[in-house]
Amino acid sequence: DAEGNYYCKGRIKETIINADGENVFPDEIESSFAGLSLVEQRSVLGMAKHAGDRERITLVLKLTHEPNPDERAGLSDDIRRINGALHIHKQVQDVYISAYPLPVVNTIKIQRAGLREQLLSHPEAFTRLNLLAGKDFRDYPKEYIEQLMADVRAVFANVLSLGVDSVNDFG
Repeated sequence: DAEGNYYCKGRIKETIINADGENVFPDEIESSFAGLSLVEQRSVLGMAKHAGDRERITLVLKLTHEPNPDERAGLSDDIRRINGALHIHKQVQDVYISAYPLPVVNTIKIQRAGLREQLLSHPEAFTRLNLLAGKDFRDYPKEYIEQLMADVRAVFANVLSLGVDSVNDFG
């Protein structure tokens, strides 16, 4: 404004506060999943399981058609691969496939508040895609495991009031 103040407008209410209290921006994560085959619409939003809980990063997809088992497995693999490349604090925790088109504004932008309401009021219209089915620890990308280990070391160092370099891995 004329006094030199800045104001946040628009999508700040869509910012997800994850379990670690970090701000996560849905558009950034959503763009990572832009190249998924079979996907007609996609949206990332924060969903809290219970009032007062931190939000879980949730990906909702509307597919071009009902996938056969091989297509569904391929889609799951692609989502796991993309998700594994994201920083651990930005990784999608839940994935749902919608039976109906996602609500839009001006025919293009997904209306996240409307989608959240649909997920809460009509859960039967969504199928949860289990990304962990049949996964073994060794199946996760090396980068994911390294980041997870670094995060655990940082937590231990913080709790024990040590430098991160003072915390070593066993084995």
